[in-house]
Amino acid sequence: MTLDSDATGSYVPLGSPFDGTTTSEDEQRIVDACSRGGMNACDALYQMSEEGTAQKAYGSTCGGRTQTSEWCSDLYGLGYEYFQAWVDGTA
Repeated sequence: MTLDSDATGSYVPLGSPFDGTTTSEDEQRIVDACSRGGMNACDALYQMSEEGTAQKAYGSTCGGRTQTSEWCSDLYGLGYEYFQAWVDGTA
């Protein structure tokens, strides 16, 4: 398994690229944060996206890392601060 370190120093499996389009700059930041290992971002993407969209599917798989139905932040334990830094554009 290939691992990648995120901004918190935690290691998570590498995800897959997002295969879709976003509707806003904020949504793009959340997708980018999820892709880079922000598991709370993946959870937020899942919660805010409409059923049947690429965003919902990407969030539900923790950015292509898993096929389980658990919250990404529970699986990988990454904190809110990492996600918020991506939303703010400071990470």
